[in-house]
Amino acid sequence: MTPAHGQGGGGEAGGGGGGAGGGPGTSGGGTGAAASTSSAPSGPASPPLSRAVMKRIMLEVENLKDHLRNMTDGQIFVCFSEASLLLWKVLFLPSSGTPYYGGCFEFHLSIPPDYPNHPPKCVFVTTGGGEVRFNPNLYHNGKGDEGGREGGREGGREGGRGGVCLSLLGTWSGEPWDPAHSNLSQLFISILAFIFTTEPLRNEPGLEASSPATVALYNAYLRLETLRTAMIGTLARPPALPPSEFEGVVKQHFREAWARAIRPDLMQWGEREVLGEEGREGGKEGGKECWAAISGQITRMGWFQQAVGKKRYKAMMKALVESMDALVAGLEGEGGEGGGGGGGDRGSLQTGASGMRDGSAGAVASEASGGGRGSLGGGGHRLEG
Repeated sequence: MTPAHGQGGGGEAGGGGGGAGGGPGTSGGGTGAAASTSSAPSGPASPPLSRAVMKRIMLEVENLKDHLRNMTDGQIFVCFSEASLLLWKVLFLPSSGTPYYGGCFEFHLSIPPDYPNHPPKCVFVTTGGGEVRFNPNLYHNGKGDEGGREGGREGGREGGRGGVCLSLLGTWSGEPWDPAHSNLSQLFISILAFIFTTEPLRNEPGLEASSPATVALYNAYLRLETLRTAMIGTLARPPALPPSEFEGVVKQHFREAWARAIRPDLMQWGEREVLGEEGREGGKEGGKECWAAISGQITRMGWFQQAVGKKRYKAMMKALVESMDALVAGLEGEGGEGGGGGGGDRGSLQTGASGMRDGSAGAVASEASGGGRGSLGGGGHRLEG
């Protein structure tokens, strides 16, 4: 199955506001997307949905396909449960030019039974087992909102989960969810455009006017953790964990883009002076101000201070890139099939069947669907453009 791969710029995704940190509801620059559809044997079903809710969700599935076709650069992949249309997983491959480029970031979504009267609940999964905070609007340890707290306590086999701060979700100030206009397409594109942005530190209240040196330092941290956690950590998934629904997408992503685009971008980051001109001109005080501004956003400050303070950033980047080289080389022997994924031309991805697995959306999804743990069952679909 060949998914849609957008051409042309992005635009508004439905009506209403979706900004992180209270921003507006337009997606900004072009963001791309791709997705595909597959089915698998169904598992235990959640309580039946009303005809109106089911119709609304299926209409949004069709609308989402249209939005995905018309995007460019970044990518979005969606998988929803065959047993319950209320349970979704979404994989984001952020745009080039951001410190997240090349990484694979997974969110789990639960849609309330009275949708669209209330917004979905959303938890962020790619946290390195609760060790990495990737954005002021993404928590790593279960904080943020009710869904994030539940996910943090019950994350279980896949490690820590965290809340997502976004006005559309009702977890941040700004224009809220509007049942008449807001939709899942708008939510996904808002995450891609407002959270996975070029200068994420400015999402934090009080740090909007951070100096370029401070922003660069935070981005340098994000780039290392994107490589270590959202690339290596995603591709080298621990055997104890169940296979990801997006395993094939992830493998094909790195087969297609690692050597051609992602690796050269990372090596450029490794060559950069982390603090930049402003930090050097400020001397020790300028450097201290930079560290103080980002300290609340970094979970393992000592590790990163050592990596940068001892001028080991380039060496650390090189070592992590070499680790990733070995992982990608191992993919070449697998070919383009299997693991839920297939081969494809550059700029497009193909995916095969893969069902959502038991309990994989965590407690928050079960709560919103009205079912108990394990209500995901074994069935799943991916959207086909």
